[in-house]
Amino acid sequence: MLDAVLSVLTSAAAMAAPCPPIPGTASLLTDRKVQWIVVGEQHGTMETPQAFGDLACLAARTGRPLTIALELPDSEQAALDAYLASDGGAEARAAWLAQPMWKDGPRDGRSSVAMLGLIERLLTMRREGQVTAVVAMQPMAPTPTPESYEKAMAAHVEHALGSSAGKPGALVLTLVGNVHARRAPVTFGAQRYMPMAGWLPGKATVTLDASGNGGAQWSCFADTHTPPLHPPAKPAILAHRTSAIRAAWS
Repeated sequence: MLDAVLSVLTSAAAMAAPCPPIPGTASLLTDRKVQWIVVGEQHGTMETPQAFGDLACLAARTGRPLTIALELPDSEQAALDAYLASDGGAEARAAWLAQPMWKDGPRDGRSSVAMLGLIERLLTMRREGQVTAVVAMQPMAPTPTPESYEKAMAAHVEHALGSSAGKPGALVLTLVGNVHARRAPVTFGAQRYMPMAGWLPGKATVTLDASGNGGAQWSCFADTHTPPLHPPAKPAILAHRTSAIRAAWS
């Protein structure tokens, strides 16, 4: 079933414009002082992985060496590398879908058809020389505190720049849950800590928040009866927060 749905999405993507514009991104993507761009999302939408793929497409068009970091288990890195180096055919896809993240992994939207579609798109971009590497950035080794977890995640993202070592103007484009994308401390229960993006080199990092215009998402909340967002979904917007928490992102 997943393969069938993905085939429809892949065919639709092939017929779509190769690189849809995102207003306001041109100056950001061409600013070579910026080496890390972190996009925070609410997991579980169809639209944000598509918008992130569009952003990656635009980034590749600048000619900058491009590495992508995704919030996938780092234990899947070898399998991810093998899939991205494959022809993307049925046998390679089946091997990739047999990995634990698709069977026993997160059910918070990160193992969705939309995320699989994004990875398919990145496979094509890598084959065409537009993407240097794709890094799985979720640390699976035990960490004693939330802050140490965020630091381990940041280390993956920071080291991802090494995939383009020696290439001037290298850029790492990251898709992650929007709490991890904040650059100001957060408090959950008795724990107060700095999220992942706050541990990246400050002057070389920009964070964005992907805000929705309504619609539905598949995600994990404490309230299992949380209703879908309305009105019906419109394309995701990569934007800065305008509320009082704007300072949490760039």
